[in-house]
Amino acid sequence: RVLVTAQFAIALVLLVGSGLLLQSFRRAAGAELGLDPVGVITFRVQPPGGVYSTAPEAAALYERLMSATRAVPGVVEAAFINHAPFGSAAIPTFVSIAGRATLDSSSQVFYRTASATYLATMRMTLASGRWLDDTDMRSARASFVVNESMARRYWPGGRAVGQRLTVTRASQARSDFGQPIAGTVVGVVRDVRQASRDLPADAEVYVPYTLETWPWGTLVVRARNAATVVPAL
Repeated sequence: RVLVTAQFAIALVLLVGSGLLLQSFRRAAGAELGLDPVGVITFRVQPPGGVYSTAPEAAALYERLMSATRAVPGVVEAAFINHAPFGSAAIPTFVSIAGRATLDSSSQVFYRTASATYLATMRMTLASGRWLDDTDMRSARASFVVNESMARRYWPGGRAVGQRLTVTRASQARSDFGQPIAGTVVGVVRDVRQASRDLPADAEVYVPYTLETWPWGTLVVRARNAATVVPAL
C-alpha cells in the first residue's frame, strides 16, 4: 500500500509538471514577438580592424554590403544592426532626459544602432512617429527611436515623440566611447522580444548606425526563399 501510494504521488507530480510545462510552451509560442522572423537570415560581420578601423570606413563597408545583398535575386530587403534579436549579445547604455539629471540603474536602456531599412526588413511596427530614414543616416543632428517600454518608463501617459534625449556612446572599441549624443525622439516602435519568446521586452533606444558605427554587427536579410538565397549570399 505504501509503494502504491508513493507511485501515485510521483505520477501526480509528473502529470501536474507536464501540464504546467505544456501551458508555458503554449504561452511562449503564442507570445507576440514584435517582428516577423520567417524568411529572415542573419550574418555576423566583423571586418578587419586595420582596414576598417575608423567609423566612416566601416559605415561605407556596411552600406556596400547592404546594396550588394539587395541585388541578389530573391532578396526582399537588407539591413544592418549592431546586435540582432535572439543573438548572443546586447549592450546597455545610459540615457538622460531633458530636465532630469539622475544617472543610475534606472537610466540604463539597451542600445541598438540600426540602418534605415531595419524596420521594414524585420517587419516591426511603429506605435507613433516615424522610423529612422536616409536623411537621419547622413545628418549630424541625432534622431532616435525608442520602444514602447522605454516610452512608458520615461514619459508615462505622455508623448515621447519630440522629446529631447541624450544617449551615451557605448562602443568600447571606439575612441569616443562614453561621449554623449544629444538628439530628438522621432518615433516609438512596438516592443520586440529580443532575448527569447518568454522574456518581456526591455527599454531600448535605436540610433542611426552612422552616428556610432559599430566595429562589427549583423547583416539582416529578408528573402523569399532562404534555402535558395543563402548560397548566393
